[in-house]
Amino acid sequence: AESFLLNRRGQVTLVGLVLPPLIILAMLVIPEPQYILHGPSALAFAVPVVLASVISVSWSGFVAAALCVLGMAGMALVAGLDYPRIEVIAALFVVALIAWLAATGLEKALAAAQHQAQEAEARSTELRAVSAQLQQTVDAQTLLLQVVQELEVPIIPLSPGTVALPLVGHVDTRRAQRIMEILFQSVSRYQARTVIIDLTGLGLLDSAVAQSLIQSAQGVQLLGARVIFSGLSAEMAQTMAHQRIRLPGQVVFDMQAALELVHREPGVD
Repeated sequence: AESFLLNRRGQVTLVGLVLPPLIILAMLVIPEPQYILHGPSALAFAVPVVLASVISVSWSGFVAAALCVLGMAGMALVAGLDYPRIEVIAALFVVALIAWLAATGLEKALAAAQHQAQEAEARSTELRAVSAQLQQTVDAQTLLLQVVQELEVPIIPLSPGTVALPLVGHVDTRRAQRIMEILFQSVSRYQARTVIIDLTGLGLLDSAVAQSLIQSAQGVQLLGARVIFSGLSAEMAQTMAHQRIRLPGQVVFDMQAALELVHREPGVD
């Protein structure tokens, strides 16, 4: 409604041009003009004055008031009556002034409302753009996280029935749990008969890491596959010997030796 009024305000519409003069004309042709010219009914001319300001341009109320005064003067001249009192004429122009002030205030209020609506729409558009950008960032971070998670436990199919898990970096409790989950899933997914766990890139092998590897290897064996550990360093072997840790499965020097073992002994049937 505000947008409609704002679009109509300030425009000389057909209704604004025709309706007030028609009302004035209708009031001037009544059979007994003395009641209009010199009675309280003279204030009825304020109606077209107000309508002119509301449905046409704001200053048209003064034009309507002038037409009323001219019409009343013409009616008095034709009917041989006294001209309208100055109080009536003044009242019409006061009404026109009030209507003009009200219409001008309405125009300003509606213009301000439309400006606020445009600013709100602009802010909404900006927020939608920011939201879309944030969503893209979240999607990119999610994809990156997936890549990182895959790199944390890089299962590599080497041949039908054989997969390798090269461990690099530090293994904490969370990563150890992740290794176990992915390892079990990969054995089922690739129908692996042999799993090679390469420790060449492992940063530290303490008792906690060793226990997690033992649990993972035992789970793989329960799934029907054998486990080959490769790449143990001298420090790792020393730590395991001091703590009396024994890895299940077979242990070889490096990945090459593990592949040769797989070639000689294809795995568990």
